[in-house]
This record gives sequence, C-alpha cells and structure tokens, in this order.
Amino acid sequence: RTIKGHDNFVVTMHVNPDPDALGAALAMTLFLRSIGKKAVLINEGPCPSWLRFMPQRRLCRALATLQVKKIRPEVVIVLDCGDIRRIGQVSQFIGKGIKVVNIDHHVTNTLFGDQNLVQVRQSSTCEILYGFLKAAHCKFTRDIAVLLYLGILTDTGSFGFDCTSTHTHQVIAALLKFDLPVGELYRQ
Repeated sequence: RTIKGHDNFVVTMHVNPDPDALGAALAMTLFLRSIGKKAVLINEGPCPSWLRFMPQRRLCRALATLQVKKIRPEVVIVLDCGDIRRIGQVSQFIGKGIKVVNIDHHVTNTLFGDQNLVQVRQSSTCEILYGFLKAAHCKFTRDIAVLLYLGILTDTGSFGFDCTSTHTHQVIAALLKFDLPVGELYRQ
C-alpha cells in the first residue's frame, strides 16, 4: 500500500555497501521504476569499484553528486541496514511526513521504520526482497535475478553459512531460471 500510494522514492542502504545491500537496493529501484514510480538510489559515498560488474550499478548515486534540494521523496526505503545511522548523511531525506520502509535480515535491527519487513531467519536482504517482489507481482528480469542472486550468494558464504536454508535454495532455483552465469558471478 505504501508503494502503491506514493510516487517519489529514495532507496538507500548502509554505507560501503556489499553485494546484498547494493543488489537489494538496485533490484528495488528497478522494480519501482518498472511500475512507473520515480526512484533514485542514493548512497552516502560512491559505490565500491569492486562491485562495478553488478548490473545497473550506475543507478547508484553518491550523495555529493546530487542536487539534494531537488529530491523530494515521499518514502525512503532502507535496505540491509540494522540501524538508521548506518545510512549516513542520506538520513537528511527523512523528515516530517516522510515514510520510512525498513527491509532487513539482521538480528540487531532496531525496527526504525514506519513499516518494518525484518526477517532475521532469512539469509540475506535479497532473499527477503525476492519474496516481497514476488508478492508484489514484479516482472522479474535477468538483471533483477542477477542482483538478488549475488546478494544471497555472498551473504550465505556461497551457501556455506548456517543461514542457508531450504527456502534459500528454493529462491536460488527460481532465480537460476534466468540462465545466470553462475561461474562468472562467483569469480567476480
């Protein structure tokens, strides 16, 4: 309802993002734009150069490169962030009347959002986001599948961490239907 009822979004994640944070933020931005919403993905600093292989990475904008006064979100969506302070100066977009949506998997999450989709038993924010996007009738693309796959791959330690579940593998099986180059993604 929050997404349907609003048009202007800022999407963000923790500073110095990893593939789970960046993958989730990029996938959310792509989804919002695909349904006609205005969405800008902002990080406090530039996205790390080692993640330059991720599809659509150029959508991620460093705060310093933007004309902040021209960005007027109705909703700020925070991904993969257990504490609102971890978004750094992007927090300046959160003010009176601005809704905050918090999507995360960390057990330390402070439930800072007006709406909180925090599932600590999931392996990653990308695993949670897969379920959210599926429920929202997202038209999955190969880029979205790659982004979610990368987030899950890295946060599970290549499926070796205890957070890896049967559900994790079911999500991966659905993403692999997009003919992902898993060997190349693993090497990257």
